[in-house]
Amino acid sequence: MNVQHDPLSAALEIREQLASQTRRLGLFLGAGTSMAAAFPGILELTGQIGKRLNKAAEAQYAALLKELPKGTNVETVLDKIRTIRELIGDNAEKKYDGLNGAAAKNLDVAICQAISDIIRETAPKERKAHLTLAHG
Repeated sequence: MNVQHDPLSAALEIREQLASQTRRLGLFLGAGTSMAAAFPGILELTGQIGKRLNKAAEAQYAALLKELPKGTNVETVLDKIRTIRELIGDNAEKKYDGLNGAAAKNLDVAICQAISDIIRETAPKERKAHLTLAHG
């Protein structure tokens, strides 16, 4: 069986997908696109988060970062926190890695709020390329 790529057919299929009102198209971009638009990279973001947390949350965040393998970033920390929450729920009695369910929930929310704050503050005033792509 001889299979060949037909560029015209592929282009027509893409055009049909884009023109459809019932089909949705998702576009995933790598981190480089956001960094090129002056947003912090994941490692920089990971370092900034601890400074945004209250003392207790900062200590918990630092402990998780230290416990996880070198080069760990905030995504891995959030994965761990969410796994703890799945294991013990919001139970204030049970603990895993020094976090009870309520503390894990609060830390999850605090980290996400810190990320949101950092991104809002570092967002370039001119985000025309990202907005045009998102709303186009």
